[in-house]
Amino acid sequence: MPWARIPADKLIHLPLFGIDIIADDGDFVWMRGPSGRMRVNKLMPRIWFESVEDAMQAGAVGIRIHSEADRSELKELEERLAKEADASEESQSGER
Repeated sequence: MPWARIPADKLIHLPLFGIDIIADDGDFVWMRGPSGRMRVNKLMPRIWFESVEDAMQAGAVGIRIHSEADRSELKELEERLAKEADASEESQSGER
């Protein structure tokens, strides 16, 4: 399970990733997610995610990898994105 830094304005989207906001006291938000309850500083949110892909989709600006499984997932995602980018470039050059 990686943790990721996300922009504060993305906190409202966390329920899409199974992370529920329990309470908000202004400076901090209490959340319930895959690693249990979390107290998150709203100025510099760092959130635990189930997967690297979830963290990326949530708009992470930095992801900390903690396991070999996370590292493998990140490598697979990078390879998939590179293939998609290549396919997109080929289709655009074929249309010209």
